[in-house]
Amino acid sequence: MDNFMSVLKSVCEQKGKTSDEIFKYAKINSSNKNKILSGYYKNPNYRISREHAIALGLALKLNIEEMSKFLAEAGYALSRCHEFDRIVSNHIINQIYDIFTVEIALHEKGYRPLTTR
Repeated sequence: MDNFMSVLKSVCEQKGKTSDEIFKYAKINSSNKNKILSGYYKNPNYRISREHAIALGLALKLNIEEMSKFLAEAGYALSRCHEFDRIVSNHIINQIYDIFTVEIALHEKGYRPLTTR
C-alpha cells in the first residue's frame, strides 16, 4: 500500500496523463485529492478509500488485469461474489470507463456513487 502513490504516478506516466487530469476525470474533488496525496506523505499508514481507488483506475482506463494489480497496491480487490464489484468489472471488461456511466449502473442497483465518499 505504501507503494500505491508510486504506482499511481507510474501508471499516469505510462498513460501520458498528469495526476491532475486523472483526479479530474475520476471526479475526485480537490479536497479529497489533497487528502489522498498528502495522506501518503504525512501518514505512512494512510489508506485511500476503495471507491476512490476504483475511480482512479477507471480514469486511467485500466483493463481488468491492470485494475486488479492497481487495487492490490492499495490493499483492495474486485470480487465476483459482490454485485457492486461485478458491476464495476463488467464495465471495465466492456471498456466503459466513464465514471458517470458506472455510477448510474451502481445507483440503479442501490449503491452509492464512487466519488461521494
